[in-house]
Amino acid sequence: MSDILIHANDDHAVIAWLSDTGGEVIEASYSTDEGETWSAGEQIEPGSSHTVIWDYHGAVSDDGTVHIVWSGLKESSGDEYHIYYQKSEDLGQTWDDEILVSDEDSGSSIGGKVAVSGNNVHISWEQWHESQSYYAAEHARSTDGGETFGSPGT
Repeated sequence: MSDILIHANDDHAVIAWLSDTGGEVIEASYSTDEGETWSAGEQIEPGSSHTVIWDYHGAVSDDGTVHIVWSGLKESSGDEYHIYYQKSEDLGQTWDDEILVSDEDSGSSIGGKVAVSGNNVHISWEQWHESQSYYAAEHARSTDGGETFGSPGT
């Protein structure tokens, strides 16, 4: 089971979860009145073009930017899950384009986690290495608030 993302400050609150509607999607709801009322829960853009979402994780920056990372399977990726990232600066109403974080030609990648500190966005996950038959920890970092990521490394 994936974590439920919840974040609140004086201006807003946001909650997101993985929902099975015949296929996994990420849904979210937000409040702009200290949690008195909430928007209807609805599917948000991250992962919407994926055949299957295995898991997801999220974090919210001090400035309210929502960061989502997930393991997704697209028709074009065969049967390998990859790690993707997206961010929203308006409580999930609009999203930047998704970024493929894991290597395109890598084995399955699962269990992505995201942490944010200032302009640094850190993503870690489990990467399958077929040649040695094991999962190993991988990491990628952005120093520009999630606009771009460096190459994955252990």
